Amino acid sequence: MSSSQIRLIAGAIVCGFALVALALYLAFHRPAPAGGGRTASTEAPASTPAASPAATPLRQTPGARLPSQPSRPLVPSAPSAALAATDTAQPQPPSDVVATGELEKRVASAAHDALVAQGLLATCWDPAVKKTREPATSKHVYDLTFDADGSEIARGISELRGESRNDVANCLNDHYTKLQIAAPGQSVHVLVTLTFP
Repeated sequence: MSSSQIRLIAGAIVCGFALVALALYLAFHRPAPAGGGRTASTEAPASTPAASPAATPLRQTPGARLPSQPSRPLVPSAPSAALAATDTAQPQPPSDVVATGELEKRVASAAHDALVAQGLLATCWDPAVKKTREPATSKHVYDLTFDADGSEIARGISELRGESRNDVANCLNDHYTKLQIAAPGQSVHVLVTLTFP
């Protein structure tokens, strides 16, 4: 191949590259169409702005009532509450079931004498000790209540551990006779200890 042919081939190649470069330049540097390059088919429709909740007027349905604020209970003032509590409180009467001092001693002594006068020694102690001599003593506590006229209205008999005989206690419970003492003028509760023999 001669040198003239080589120069022709090289010139053709250079012209080809020049044409390709020109085509690329024109393709990427075309002027934008009028209207900003956006067409009706590609432009998104403008959305309608949502109505503000604050702009919506409040309408009341005929016959319906708007919710009202809950009513607050009336709280009485401290002086009123204290006065109400004072009015409803019932006074407690003083208890006169248990007497103390001289009256109690006098009633207990009279009750003891009345018990001895019933003959409980012969009725309960003597038969029991004839059968079994031990224990040689027996102690019992009477829980007695008398009304204002001196009549016995309540009774209980307690056994003392290691000091009371069961046979004597059973006899005392079986032989119940209501006591009557001098009128104390009020209800009186006393404890009376009865010791055998």
